[in-house]
Amino acid sequence: PSEDDKMLSCTPNINPSIKASDSITFQDVMSKLNSIENKYDMLLSKFDLLVKENTSLKSELTFVKNEFEILKKGTLNSEEVISEINDRSSRARNVILLDVKESAHVNLNDRIAEDMKEVAQLLAGIVSTDIMKVLRVGKKDNRSRPTKVVQSSADVALKVLKNKTVIRNACKSKFVTFR
Repeated sequence: PSEDDKMLSCTPNINPSIKASDSITFQDVMSKLNSIENKYDMLLSKFDLLVKENTSLKSELTFVKNEFEILKKGTLNSEEVISEINDRSSRARNVILLDVKESAHVNLNDRIAEDMKEVAQLLAGIVSTDIMKVLRVGKKDNRSRPTKVVQSSADVALKVLKNKTVIRNACKSKFVTFR
């Protein structure tokens, strides 16, 4: 049997609405096949577009999720930044002096008064009585501890640091360094 005969013999199985008496030509089958192929190609191209769009949407969703997490963390970071700024502004008034002679007094108030007097003498030519507080930093041992001097403002502390060479030259008998 020819190819056309084989197709015709198969057609009742493919489409039950076709009766054996209906004549189907090879061109009719090819036309239907081409129509199906065109529809398949169209569906395939639409599917490809949907896959690309889906991929694009997934990447956009990932980006939005990351941005959301950054913004969520940003609120916490802004609180940390504010805390850091407050901390820095309070520390901006501090000057650390090293190798300032430490008092031998037993009484704490006497030691503080002597440290205040010693620091006031060191800074006499640079700043007036803008010293708010003087305290020693660290554990007491054989060496003199660093002296933390809290000034009335950050400007005064900056003025002291700018003039540290003048202060060192003024106290030739003492070796004073700044931190």
